[in-house]
Amino acid sequence: VQTCALPICWLLNLAPITIASHVCISQRAFLCTGNHDYKSPTFDLITKPIHVGKGAWVGAGAFVGPGVSVSSHAVLTAGSVATKDLEPYGIYQGNPAVLVKARSLRTEDGGRKT
Repeated sequence: VQTCALPICWLLNLAPITIASHVCISQRAFLCTGNHDYKSPTFDLITKPIHVGKGAWVGAGAFVGPGVSVSSHAVLTAGSVATKDLEPYGIYQGNPAVLVKARSLRTEDGGRKT
């Protein structure tokens, strides 16, 4: 039996979602710009934009909530939940996502840069 699954991600854009260049948004990631006001008896809709910066990676099954900025070259690991901004070059993991270490990139000559 052969099966095929398409690498789908969800972008709930009730507010703007901006995605910079060289970004990876992996399968089953969910970028959600909307939420509801739990203090309101009518659960009023709240929307806030999301920004994904240059060179960032949103891992498989990760969730990015309303108003979150995934800064330049940040990584949100698989299954993690970002409810606050992710700093540049940070690797974030968990629910809620927390900084676990800094991301270091290789240069074209094989060296390292931050």
